[in-house]
Amino acid sequence: MSRRTLFSHHTCSARLLPLLAGLLLGSLIVFSGSKKCARADDPTTAKSDAASHDAALVQPLILDRTVLVAKFDPTKLDPPELATVLPPELVSDNEIARQIERQTAELRKAVDALRAASGGQPIYATMGIPQSPTDRPLFFVLEHSSKVDRAALLDQLRIAAPEIAADVRDGKLIVAPVKEDRIDAVLDSLQPVPREELAAAFESVSSYPIQLLVLPPDYLRRTIEELVPRLPEEWGGGPSEIFTEGVRWAAVGVDPAELRAMVVCQSSSEDAAERLRNHLPELLKPGTLLRKGLEAAFGIDAASEPEAFDAWLAGVRPLVEIRRQDARVVLRLEEQGAVTAALPLLARAIGELQSRVRQSDHLDKFKQILLAMHNHHDVHGSFPVKAEFRDEEGKPYLSWRVHLLPYLDEQELFEQFRLNEPWDSPHNSQLVAKMPEIYRSRLVTEPGETTFLAPVGEDTVFGGAEPTRFQDMTDGTSNTVVLVEVQQERAVPWTAPQDYAFDPELPAAGLQLSDDGTFLAGNGDGSVQRFRGAASPEQLRRLFRKSDGNPLNFEELR
Repeated sequence: MSRRTLFSHHTCSARLLPLLAGLLLGSLIVFSGSKKCARADDPTTAKSDAASHDAALVQPLILDRTVLVAKFDPTKLDPPELATVLPPELVSDNEIARQIERQTAELRKAVDALRAASGGQPIYATMGIPQSPTDRPLFFVLEHSSKVDRAALLDQLRIAAPEIAADVRDGKLIVAPVKEDRIDAVLDSLQPVPREELAAAFESVSSYPIQLLVLPPDYLRRTIEELVPRLPEEWGGGPSEIFTEGVRWAAVGVDPAELRAMVVCQSSSEDAAERLRNHLPELLKPGTLLRKGLEAAFGIDAASEPEAFDAWLAGVRPLVEIRRQDARVVLRLEEQGAVTAALPLLARAIGELQSRVRQSDHLDKFKQILLAMHNHHDVHGSFPVKAEFRDEEGKPYLSWRVHLLPYLDEQELFEQFRLNEPWDSPHNSQLVAKMPEIYRSRLVTEPGETTFLAPVGEDTVFGGAEPTRFQDMTDGTSNTVVLVEVQQERAVPWTAPQDYAFDPELPAAGLQLSDDGTFLAGNGDGSVQRFRGAASPEQLRRLFRKSDGNPLNFEELR
């Protein structure tokens, strides 16, 4: 039987790094009117041994379409303590304080796990321009040593791509978003292109534990100049040479522990740097793409909160210096007051980013689970669980999640279960800890628990004493929800035949709602949608039921 796996075309890294750059640039470039003298410690073109080492390490993964290079040093990525960054007025705001505390704790936990997995080695990433919807020009690399926990590292990097593999080449551990049997062929086919600017770009932000390099290829600059001779108003107008000559490369450095950041743009000449510097404030005028993007990242509704962004900029403006040196535009943010002024909006931005990452990841997993349900139906003529694996009252011994394992590339794990024993039998209970990644929710930290449940109750697909067939769903498979995401406190052991037993009077009471008030739902036809948690209980009940014959009001549900 042929099956396919559904994955998103976008990765977390691809979202996170441009957002990080955008946040920093947006925080800084509006203040380009200052022309203070350069300090002695400004970045220069000198290439230290460390920067040359960094450049040599990533050069084999630099292709003709590589545009981004990142370096993360997990040994120096400690987030600052909340008390050191929050001013008194924010400490008194319990809601903001709790949100930042929670996000900082989650970040610290992730950094600790990454530090342990990498053996304390810096991790590098290269990203390129995709050539097709399925193309993923993304690579991770670090120096290989006995301290690297390869399995743990791959588990951490799966946030960037659901399916990844690794190989050791020339003392380097290289990770790519491909299947295990394809890693050798992919790495053998690489055709690196020398980029002389790598060492200088690394050197310019060498003191920062997070480094992001933007390396526009020459052909990309030529294409922009030919096809877009003048910038659209969304980019501030003016000739495109403002960017093609003003940004030969750019580097962003971030140090969360010391609350400092820097952006360096290398121009082709001092005149080009001057033009870029003069143009930067145009990029943050109302209506520009960068302004809209930052407002969206911060969760600001420009229509209802027109002063929110400007108020933040006004608070930061007096604390930022911008200098030009050696045909570079250098932007620094080193004042604690400048960062703390942005914390309320930054907290919103982090929360928004986390929500987007979680939603995208869970949507991909929902699609795969739904596909597995359909494949199970193709083979067995029904949704799980088959009658032979239920007790005398029709209750399954094990969850439908277990019976989908063969259709999720987990046949080996499936064969370890005793299907005619309860989920908590002495044998089966040992397998709870082996929950596959497909059922892992970013909301849950308890091992072996999931928030991916099926609605169960009267007339639901998974709520009856007998397995459901497509022909039983007389309301239509596209009108029947078979999978939802519930709140963290509703999580259940993934092997247990426990699901979302909703209250008919309040069907949305236990669902995980996003900031816009919608919940993720998988339909019987394999599609994934979002529905309004505030829809009427009657409409939600109809959505969960498979054959009540009542029509749905999708205008209300969506």
